[in-house]
Amino acid sequence: MSDTAILDILFLVGLPDDGRSMVMTTDGQKIELAGLQGASILTKQLPKALANRFRFNFFYLPISGPQKAGISVPKTQLIVNAICDPDICNNALNMAVHLTQDLKLPVLNHPKQVLLTRRGRVSSLLSDLPGWTIPKTIRITPKRASEVITAARDKGVEPPFIFRPAGGHGLTERMLIDTPESLNGIARFPLDGRGFYATQFIDFKNSDGVYRKFRFMVIDGVAYPRHMLIDHNWNVHAKARTEAMADTARYRDEERAFLKHGFEALRPGVETIAQRMGLDALVVDGGLDAQDKPVLFEANTCGRLIGSQARSPKPFAYLNTPVERIQNAIAQLLMKRAGGGDA
Repeated sequence: MSDTAILDILFLVGLPDDGRSMVMTTDGQKIELAGLQGASILTKQLPKALANRFRFNFFYLPISGPQKAGISVPKTQLIVNAICDPDICNNALNMAVHLTQDLKLPVLNHPKQVLLTRRGRVSSLLSDLPGWTIPKTIRITPKRASEVITAARDKGVEPPFIFRPAGGHGLTERMLIDTPESLNGIARFPLDGRGFYATQFIDFKNSDGVYRKFRFMVIDGVAYPRHMLIDHNWNVHAKARTEAMADTARYRDEERAFLKHGFEALRPGVETIAQRMGLDALVVDGGLDAQDKPVLFEANTCGRLIGSQARSPKPFAYLNTPVERIQNAIAQLLMKRAGGGDA
């Protein structure tokens, strides 16, 4: 296509079922509803060189949903469903299903498939994945702390297990239940009958005493490594960069090697996950146990490619190359599905 041609891309963004959202300013956009992480994989991550190829329009689906009659959406050649979590935005996802059926346009991350990404369903879908450990995940609705272990046990999950609210993705939204005393920490969660997940805990500590967590972005069926975090705590998070990796060169060297060639052994399994889930773009997180066997943590469309900084600072500048590779894959996918040829 010519350099002056612009593809119109419509992003469907849904308000949470509980009606609560945080509004924040972002670079290049006037407002964004924070917490809708699925959008961040496929929106702001395109190379600047392709900025003249795309015009992004955001269509926010209200909580109650628009009536079919009178719906007016911007002109578009491609729909990207940027609603990522059925435990948070179930209503919006169902509205998106009807809207995409009416518009009859190409859709990325079809809402029908995203509706199937609840943690319990994913653990069942992937339970027989060759060469991987897939922890069992069940949903429970305890109304007091004393019910948590019994509720999980009744559905086949024994301590130790990871406890988190349905729709919870943050570092502080998960805790390990391994003894009756550990239930004391549940007081911070509202036990009012809402849903929680209990996920079988697989101890993935390595022989050197640390935990390794990998992340892949799968774009159009191809797995791209994003990082390999190394930490001293099972609850591995981005903070590992400042707490464990910044002052330990061998950890950074290991991550660099993983991103260069070490990820290849995991690629077939990661791509099989994407194929089974029927998604165009998703995040796959997992850990490596003491025998280097992968343990799945989650697979869904909720994740982001980069943090608050556009480029990683020293000593992590080596992360910029895989990010750029994923950015280009996203651009190619958008162009391909919109019928615009190669980016």
